[in-house]
Amino acid sequence: MILLHHAEGAPLKMSVGRVIASTMETLTYDVLAVGGSTGAPCLNDQLEVVAMHERAYREFGYLRRGGGSPVSAILADIRRKGVKL
Repeated sequence: MILLHHAEGAPLKMSVGRVIASTMETLTYDVLAVGGSTGAPCLNDQLEVVAMHERAYREFGYLRRGGGSPVSAILADIRRKGVKL
């Protein structure tokens, strides 16, 4: 998992990690991201956009992992709402 983001408004940063869990609605990964990263693209090892970063999870007060919505879930929601692409 590659996350391209502007953490805390800083210049573009690339963070690399791995997917640790996935469902139809959420990918969870061990890539750390902080404020300002929401909406960043999550890429696979083929550099394809596979998710949109949405959240960071804290454990014992420390950032431990991130989460995003898979592109397939985003597209399904758009279609369900009748938006034409």
